[in-house]
Amino acid sequence: MSADKIALFSGRFDDVHKSHIINIQRLGQKYKKVIVVILDHNEQEYPVSYRYKALSEALSYSKGNYEVLVNTIHFAEITKDEWDKYGADVYVSGNLDCLKHIEGIGIETEYVERAYEDHATYGRNYKKIKELLN
Repeated sequence: MSADKIALFSGRFDDVHKSHIINIQRLGQKYKKVIVVILDHNEQEYPVSYRYKALSEALSYSKGNYEVLVNTIHFAEITKDEWDKYGADVYVSGNLDCLKHIEGIGIETEYVERAYEDHATYGRNYKKIKELLN
């Protein structure tokens, strides 16, 4: 049962938007804990410190058990040993390449639709995310 499992949800989150928060909240209702991993690449528009703060603050207003982390290894390339460090039971993503790779190293996966119709970029004013959640 999902309620006993820890999910890991990764992405660039560049920029943090409504769809990210909605998907993470839905996972938080389904799993006992959701580990959100921000991919830190040099090619992102927003610095990882901003994305970390925006997600952490948004999720602090949400019901659920969330942890926000940063990773430089793409989940389409992660090894089983690197995966095991997270202590997660299932990988959740809308990225088919990542899902295929994670399944290939023996980890349970779940596909989540990328809800672009809900996209609402908030730029650097992430306090507006709080308004979204109230």
